[in-house]
Amino acid sequence: MPDSPATGTAEIGWGRAAISAAAILVVGFVGAVLLPSLVVTRLVGLSTTARGLLAAAVCFTVVIVMAIGLRCLQARRLI
Repeated sequence: MPDSPATGTAEIGWGRAAISAAAILVVGFVGAVLLPSLVVTRLVGLSTTARGLLAAAVCFTVVIVMAIGLRCLQARRLI
């Protein structure tokens, strides 16, 4: 990876950036949309309120974990 002359840091390039963005979008969609949807539709033993609250908790947890994980990857200059 070539060093940027202004900052002296390595650049990741367009190809790697596009692949990283696609992977982040897929993981975010699965974790924040599909997983809570499965919680709501599959856990029929719980009340509607409990399923909704659990789905919301799953969604928020995924968003928070992704934010922390992405920040760690940025700190290591992997993305």
